[in-house]
Amino acid sequence: MQKLRDNSLKIALMIFISGFYIGYTLRFFDVIRTPLVRGFLFPIYDQAVASMKPYGGYPNSQFIGYGISESTGFDIFKNNFLPATLLIGTSIIFGLPTMIILFFIGVGAGSSLAEIIEFTTLSTSLQFIVATIIFAAMVVYAGSVGFYICSFLYDTIRNRDFKVEKTFYDHILVTAGLVVLGIIVQNIFRVV
Repeated sequence: MQKLRDNSLKIALMIFISGFYIGYTLRFFDVIRTPLVRGFLFPIYDQAVASMKPYGGYPNSQFIGYGISESTGFDIFKNNFLPATLLIGTSIIFGLPTMIILFFIGVGAGSSLAEIIEFTTLSTSLQFIVATIIFAAMVVYAGSVGFYICSFLYDTIRNRDFKVEKTFYDHILVTAGLVVLGIIVQNIFRVV
């Protein structure tokens, strides 16, 4: 399990990017009509969906009802804090839920990016891309913390070896910083 601990960031990034690629490709080639996963996305997505109406984006979409023209500060906090804590908290069950959630967050972000770029103005697209990059970095680091916890628990149970490395603390600090940065950036974009 030491290899999982050493490569937790690479594994989390690989899982997220594979989900992102699948979601983006399916939506880009119009294999699907709407985003595949609407779950843990950020309020900037709601604003982008609402801004797509004048440009012909999703007039009959099942997701149009979820589009909020104005997200609250609590929505922004919740949609940044919840995925991070969920990815870290589900690692207790030996990482399988963390992998699944990370993959589906990637699918949702990828499938929503294709529609945002296609149907919105350049300024809205750029805001969404910046928010997506910060959000993706946050969930990848949260996933790596989850995989580290999974490896740590396995080693503790199996070898009774209780050793926490500095990398773990660094990843937790980076995740917390990205959650705060995501909240700040999305609040700025919400005002714009």
